[in-house]
Amino acid sequence: MIQSISHDEAQALLAIEALGALTGADRDALLAHVEVCAVCSAQLVQLRDTAAALAESLPAVPLNPDRSAAMRSRLLARAASDLTGRRGDDGGRLPNEPPVKAPTSPVKPLSGEPVRAIGRSPASRGGWLAAAAAVLLAAGILSVLRSTRRDAAVARNELTAVRAQQLRAATEVALRDSLIEQLTGATVRIVDLTGSGPNAPMGWVFWDQNEKWTLLVHDLPALAADRTYQLWLTTGGQRTLSAGTFGTDHRGHAVFRATLSLPRDSLVSASVTLEPAGGAARPSGPIALASK
Repeated sequence: MIQSISHDEAQALLAIEALGALTGADRDALLAHVEVCAVCSAQLVQLRDTAAALAESLPAVPLNPDRSAAMRSRLLARAASDLTGRRGDDGGRLPNEPPVKAPTSPVKPLSGEPVRAIGRSPASRGGWLAAAAAVLLAAGILSVLRSTRRDAAVARNELTAVRAQQLRAATEVALRDSLIEQLTGATVRIVDLTGSGPNAPMGWVFWDQNEKWTLLVHDLPALAADRTYQLWLTTGGQRTLSAGTFGTDHRGHAVFRATLSLPRDSLVSASVTLEPAGGAARPSGPIALASK
């Protein structure tokens, strides 16, 4: 038999139902009341919408029956306390309030199932407000969590950017130190390269007498996409070896590094020629720079 509850009692239970914590006879009684009360029906829809926002970011965890009962007890106790504070001492009734008579026959709900009348223990408006505040507080906490997650994501992205910048800086420092070592080491041999004309380009080949080669050039004109510069190294046995191809920037400058193993002191001369894009198997184009 479904219990009959008052409008104030239903108001106190709406927030608990919206959180999915109401069970058993209390839930049946509330839903029976909601079916015939437009005010409670509309408020339950609003509270459910608010509580549903929690499911967007937080996992759904079934509420323990004991915790559900404890929650309901606290809310109803709060409501009863508020109501007691406003009542007189005459049988728990407000001044001039007539005694309440219990129905002498069962009340038939819309569903046709008999409803058992329960004793009068109306919840106050304060209990309803406390329950609604609990749901709104949960929604507020969710908003804070979302904001915190966004802030954490931004912080992670900024930290990643800083680390990438630090890595680039460390790499640049390492390359600079390596280049300085290749240009100034005690065993480094330097070969001067020169061009022709009034604004003759210049270049220098730095060889560490092992396998590291660094070429610096100035005022060497930039080329079209189908042309490239190629560095050639000639050894004592008159073997001419390609050290690779390179291009220059808009100022005609270039720093080209290559790895080519040659016996110590075997270099006789070096030159730079103008070749088709991709380079040539042997020197075939005009000489842009050559050693003396």
